Amino acid sequence: MADPHRPEPRPDSEIIDAEVVSEEVHDARGSTDADYQEFLEFQRFKEWKRGQAGEPPGAPPAAPPPKRPWWRRALGLLRYKFVRRLLYLLLFLLVVRMLIGYLFGEDDDSGSDGGGPSGAAPVLSTSPQQAVRGAYNLLRGDDPGAACALFADSGKQAFALAHDAPDCPGAARAVRAQITEPGAFANPDFAHDAVEVAGDEAAAYACRIRSTGGPRLGSFGLTRQPDGGWLISAYDMNAAECR
Repeated sequence: MADPHRPEPRPDSEIIDAEVVSEEVHDARGSTDADYQEFLEFQRFKEWKRGQAGEPPGAPPAAPPPKRPWWRRALGLLRYKFVRRLLYLLLFLLVVRMLIGYLFGEDDDSGSDGGGPSGAAPVLSTSPQQAVRGAYNLLRGDDPGAACALFADSGKQAFALAHDAPDCPGAARAVRAQITEPGAFANPDFAHDAVEVAGDEAAAYACRIRSTGGPRLGSFGLTRQPDGGWLISAYDMNAAECR
């Protein structure tokens, strides 16, 4: 008679299945351990690489250096010899241009002596000599008619008549066509008594104004305006000889 408390033997198939499951669990644990070991080896390799690069272990990647300002980069070009030579050449040309303008009066045609485009409103000068000098300066420019802005209406008519032109701009162009040295013509030499002022009237005598590089101009009559400025109000190529 069988003992009811004695466990019945299991079939062989169940024993085999249990052994297979146990082996699978063991293999899975072994595989996990191998992966973890491989991960640790990789981490140690990364730490070693950082140490070779001079970085402390576990340090974040170094930030890129700040970008230099543009003016520092521009100054860096000066270390090249050809750049320095180019700058020296430009500086030399600038100095030469300034010297030419100073010696020969090749300044801007509008000049500080006043003036404006042809047909513009009259431009007042602070003195009779400045008005006459401004006329010489503007007559040698690319737009000689701009000199007419220094004339009153009566002066424009007299200037056109003296040069056989239909109007003041036409007379100015006729004078410009005879100028061979614009720089020299723009800087006439005034004798100390070239300009005589009597109240609100003044005269600039041609015989006391020396100019070169172009035709000889006539004598100028000038009138002071209510606001104190001067306009050329008369012009004569056949004025009486100086006393």
